[in-house]
Amino acid sequence: MAQNLGPYVAPSYYNALGLQYTENFGRDEQPYLYNGKEFVEVHGLNEYDSQARMYYAPIMRTTTMDPMAENYYHISPYAWCGNNPIAFVDTDGDSIAFYQVNKFDETYKTSIAQNVITDLETLTGLSISMNEGLLSYAKDEDGNPIIFGDGGSETARNQLISLIDASQMVKVSVGNESFTLGNEIVIAPKQIEGFIDGSFGVDSRTMGYGMIFLHESYHTSAGGGLSDAPFSPGPVVEKMNIIRQEMNKIGYNFGQRMTYYSIPMHGLEYLSFNSSAQEAVNAGLLPCTLFRQQYIHFPQKRNRK
Repeated sequence: MAQNLGPYVAPSYYNALGLQYTENFGRDEQPYLYNGKEFVEVHGLNEYDSQARMYYAPIMRTTTMDPMAENYYHISPYAWCGNNPIAFVDTDGDSIAFYQVNKFDETYKTSIAQNVITDLETLTGLSISMNEGLLSYAKDEDGNPIIFGDGGSETARNQLISLIDASQMVKVSVGNESFTLGNEIVIAPKQIEGFIDGSFGVDSRTMGYGMIFLHESYHTSAGGGLSDAPFSPGPVVEKMNIIRQEMNKIGYNFGQRMTYYSIPMHGLEYLSFNSSAQEAVNAGLLPCTLFRQQYIHFPQKRNRK
């Protein structure tokens, strides 16, 4: 038996800029198609309402400046999707973007983004998902974060929620050494794998993907704009040690980082995570787990996160 599906609506098709090259018709025309943004035709306006700004597709420009333009000085403040609508989508300007990490993972068959997410879920107790390169966390019907398992660290959870909900976009990319520039975090998988492999007497995640990401997040303007040196252990390490304390209280073994700077010995760099290990390296002795000393060693380089 045939069903009455209502008036026929022909689909609309768009190029990457949002220019429509076929039109829909019928009583049920759908204005929310390209990028999920409303196309406003009234009085010949013909612009997309992206909530944050209005977008005019023929010239791929918005009609007002990006409020975060100072973070992207190399791009026009009126640019749409970073001048690359094929690779990026427009959002409200917030969240944490893993576009470049995803591209790196796809190219080199790695799983860096998933490693970060898996660690962050353990550290925060949140259920984290990624949609089109942007991070989000599960919420209940009242909009409150849903906390799973042992809950992780409250400090880590609050930091990640504030980053995802911030009015500034934090971008994450891959490099040879972990660092932060403005609101861009660069994470170095080889460096982090060295920290993981060189963990002795402590959980291998104490300087794993999630902890390095959180460390760098405190340097971003969205995450607090904190610094490291010249003080040791420094404001960021002190924040990270609070996270370690909270993880230790629920049964993990993250230790406490004693200093910001590592100590070179016998071709390796040493970071101590309890006072016993710190006493050993201060005396020029190699730490040893036999004496319950907690430390991480890694090849001598500028691996000082």
